[in-house]
Amino acid sequence: YGAMRKYEESDRVVYVWRVLMEGQGELSGYHNDETGWLRVRPEDPALGKFCNSTIIEGYARFVPFCAGRVPNAKVTPDRFADIVAKTSEKQVNELGRILEQMLLGKTQLDNSNHEIVRSPGKTSDILSTASEP
Repeated sequence: YGAMRKYEESDRVVYVWRVLMEGQGELSGYHNDETGWLRVRPEDPALGKFCNSTIIEGYARFVPFCAGRVPNAKVTPDRFADIVAKTSEKQVNELGRILEQMLLGKTQLDNSNHEIVRSPGKTSDILSTASEP
């Protein structure tokens, strides 16, 4: 379960979110409470750079916990936390790749957050769904 809110200001865009996750299968009984924020803003022009840059800053807090039924003894709380962290890392890396491609003009997102890759002389194809925080 999750909720996200976007705040647009004159000098930045901020996303805040909260996600509650439930482990499934071998991870049943484990849960994770995640909160975080992501800020996107232009770099300060007073720094004297020769090109425009964008700064992306973020923070996420993961709190794994057990609730309800007793978790599977094969999976320790540390292992569950590691799985959650690695999954989130993969999502962040994929989002970074999509943003880089967008900056290079090689891709764009449609209204459903599907990545569209532009191929010279070909019709655009929907490749994947962008991950949501």
